[in-house]
Amino acid sequence: MRKERIAAPFTPRFAELKRSLISAENEDKLVESWNKLLVALKDRTEEIKKTGSPIIPQVEFNELSSLEPSKIEEIKRTGCVVIRGVIDEPTAAGYKVQLEEYIRSNPETRGFPAGNMQFFEMFWSESQLRARSHPNVLSAAVWLNSLFHARETSAVSLSTPLMYADRFRIRKAGGSIERWEDPGLRKCFQSILSGDWDKHDPFDLTHRLEGNSDIYHRPNQCSVFRTWQGWLAMSSTGPGEGTIRFFPDLALSTAYIMLRPFFKPVDGNAANLDPSNWTMDVNSSPEFQGVKRELDSDGTESFRSISLNNLSHPHLNLDHCMTSTPKVKPGDMVFWHCDLIHSVESEHNGTEDSSVMYIPAVPVTATNAAYVARQRDAFLAGMPPSDFTQYPDTGESQFAFKGLPEHIQSSEGQSAMGLKPFNTSTPSLTFAEKEIQTESVRDSLVALHPDKTFEVLYMTTEGDKNQSQALYLLGGKALWTKELEVSLFDRQIDMIVHCLKDVPTLLPEGGEIGAILKREDPMDCLVVKEGLSYKSLEELPDGSVIGTSSVRRVAQLRKSFPKLVFNDVRGNLTTRLKKLDDPESAFTALILACAGLERQGLGSRITCSIGAPTLLYAVGQGALAVEIRSDDSEARELLAPLEDWQTTWSCRAERACLRVLEGGCSVPVGVNTLLEEHEDDAAEKKEAVAESSAKGAQGESSRSVPRPSKLTLTGTVTSLDGTKHVHHTITTVVSSVQEAEDVGKNVAQALIVNGAKDILDDINRERDSRVQRERQQDAERALRPEELETDDLKRKVPTAQASADAPGDKQAESAQGE
Repeated sequence: MRKERIAAPFTPRFAELKRSLISAENEDKLVESWNKLLVALKDRTEEIKKTGSPIIPQVEFNELSSLEPSKIEEIKRTGCVVIRGVIDEPTAAGYKVQLEEYIRSNPETRGFPAGNMQFFEMFWSESQLRARSHPNVLSAAVWLNSLFHARETSAVSLSTPLMYADRFRIRKAGGSIERWEDPGLRKCFQSILSGDWDKHDPFDLTHRLEGNSDIYHRPNQCSVFRTWQGWLAMSSTGPGEGTIRFFPDLALSTAYIMLRPFFKPVDGNAANLDPSNWTMDVNSSPEFQGVKRELDSDGTESFRSISLNNLSHPHLNLDHCMTSTPKVKPGDMVFWHCDLIHSVESEHNGTEDSSVMYIPAVPVTATNAAYVARQRDAFLAGMPPSDFTQYPDTGESQFAFKGLPEHIQSSEGQSAMGLKPFNTSTPSLTFAEKEIQTESVRDSLVALHPDKTFEVLYMTTEGDKNQSQALYLLGGKALWTKELEVSLFDRQIDMIVHCLKDVPTLLPEGGEIGAILKREDPMDCLVVKEGLSYKSLEELPDGSVIGTSSVRRVAQLRKSFPKLVFNDVRGNLTTRLKKLDDPESAFTALILACAGLERQGLGSRITCSIGAPTLLYAVGQGALAVEIRSDDSEARELLAPLEDWQTTWSCRAERACLRVLEGGCSVPVGVNTLLEEHEDDAAEKKEAVAESSAKGAQGESSRSVPRPSKLTLTGTVTSLDGTKHVHHTITTVVSSVQEAEDVGKNVAQALIVNGAKDILDDINRERDSRVQRERQQDAERALRPEELETDDLKRKVPTAQASADAPGDKQAESAQGE
């Protein structure tokens, strides 16, 4: 239950926080930025007052896929939208009738206010389940999520929706003092705090996912990250009828909220809005306007969610600019950005009730997936989700007409609720390729543990599905892992078999690498088109077209072979070889991983290997890794015998290097690693082998026992055009995996000192620029349906067979990138 809290003043540490956020050399820029913001707010508030409710964008559900770019920009500027006709009107109105019957049938339903309940503590009625899982509702959520973007290392899937069960009530947005205090969350607003509020991108998830929006564990907070909050209308409602209101300018209001604590009125009168009356204040008051500090009876500190009024935030002109949504009908939905200022009209002067069901847009993240797993368990038990008050009773478990899993309408809905794994039907790997990779692990486990059953589930990911864009413009390593991890944290499967090079160096909380298996050949190779006699890169004529999806390969090879032409090629291994050998294709050769060809029995296609110094391989290339949950000790023990310590030491050194560089599989970082026997240990090893042989040992040799070894690690970073590169090598004796990782960190630090950071920064800027150009081209195609149709035909990928999932003791999934 909620503890009693009393208001408390801000302590001096918050004054120190203010001072730490604004550097002395940046004060003038921030003042100039503030004055510019006040001018922009004055113009915008006048426009909002004049326009009224029509300023809130309104679109039809069936037009979402073809909206003009100007309408999308309008939605992003206001931070809110009314989507009409998401569900047909009779169905949506019918949800309300069913809810009323559900309440009548279960008089023990909790709600408030007492004596006149309007908000109900109920989550699992049939109509709620059907509405949340309605295909159009999920499609709208995916479309809204797509307005956001994230960098390649961000573990988020915007194309896969999750379901969040809420009551009939409004829940406030997360984040209070954390916007300023938490270093991760503060990065979301860094451009504002640096004096460049007009460069703030509220749809960039890069840092938002790293932040902690609830440091102080406020009660009744939403534990999932919602890109958009939203509700479905079950009755007609509009201005003056108790509807929701917004300040319809996301960027300006966010900038003002973030900067307001650093300025005060010169004459003490906040109603004097003239910019000349406001001055910077970072040395006196510890207060953060809009945030209320509280203390529990035991002295525990807490902060309420941000709340605004005319005194604290006068330039927003809230009395006139909090704008009610236009009239909506049953089946319409209203959504608002997670940062947008919103409130509910204090009075309902209409003649009918105003009934809405709260359904937000929730993307896949590790934290969100973990919550949905708990929510699913609560649903099956008929109890409230963990975000809500847990009363000492049986919840809805004994309610008449309680919703059941079969009331969740679609396969996508079942997945969004955590009742079945996410699955797709267009893999990048062929079934045989996945089978070879994963079955080898399964067979080893069965041989080691014949009393156990290991079932295999094959899945594909966003990286598998998107075959039309260059990898470094897509989602990096997380493309091949994040959707699989949803099922792992949902406890639908217990192990994931990855190509290690596709696994991010920072795993989501709750996940770990349970084992790294013995490495195959990590080098890359040249594969020449059938019928051509070239034997090496040096023999290829100038202008020869080389296919590869790796910027690492392209960058390094351009340095040595500037007259070759490198083009992107995607698809599974078989598809890429067919593209190469097609007489009509321009490709002369491909650059591929040796291990992938050997694993498929295609080693005969290797024309020659390409090693250092010409081409250093990718971090983790040639090795398989098995990801597990951190709390799954059984899986860890089952996998332990499969771990190859030499591969593990080498690969963890490489991954530590990449982690410090903050790179991914879509940046040109190459490595070359050699782990050799330490000379002083050679005689000792011979004695151990002799002793083992004398005893007739049949199992593992002394090679399987970790021992001091000489580690040589070379790292290189190369610009995309091959004109700039840095490399560094360290050779030393290591006695543990931790010492091996330290070598990787030291190599990375040396690369940074020598200029690697500048190269990677240039690459990131180029990537961001190309991403923007791609988005602009997509927007332009949306205005030309005939071109979009042609493009879609080019991008179509054949549908592959779905795989079976049989019950067993342990389940494993397979994933592999390019």
